[in-house]
Amino acid sequence: MDKQPPAPAPAPVAVPLQTYPQPYGAPGAAPVQAYAVQPVPGQPIYVQPMPGQPIMVTTVQYGKNPQNVTCPTCKNQVMTQTTTENGLAMWLAVGGCCLLTGCCCWIPLLISDLKDVSHDCPVCKTHLGDAKLIK
Repeated sequence: MDKQPPAPAPAPVAVPLQTYPQPYGAPGAAPVQAYAVQPVPGQPIYVQPMPGQPIMVTTVQYGKNPQNVTCPTCKNQVMTQTTTENGLAMWLAVGGCCLLTGCCCWIPLLISDLKDVSHDCPVCKTHLGDAKLIK
């Protein structure tokens, strides 16, 4: 049996989009032709915004309670699943109690308001963010 090499992937095809004029006062200003490349299956697509086009980035401030957000991974509108973790504030409180009382250093471990909260997507289990008492 002869093994033949796999067929090469199709080459991207350039398609003219729109002509953009040069800025005023540019010597020898000639229109610039912009091109789009049709995507090749299985390859990532990178998009760069046009100059002067605003880029909107939204950030979510996570708190102690579950929040209704859109998961950036699975794109579902979900109520975050929260779990508590011992963070920096907790261990500083434990250290402070140890220095002051000596024997009651475990008491801060029972106080849930000193713990950090981790927010995860309940659908795809992606970690979405944290609410830290001390950053």
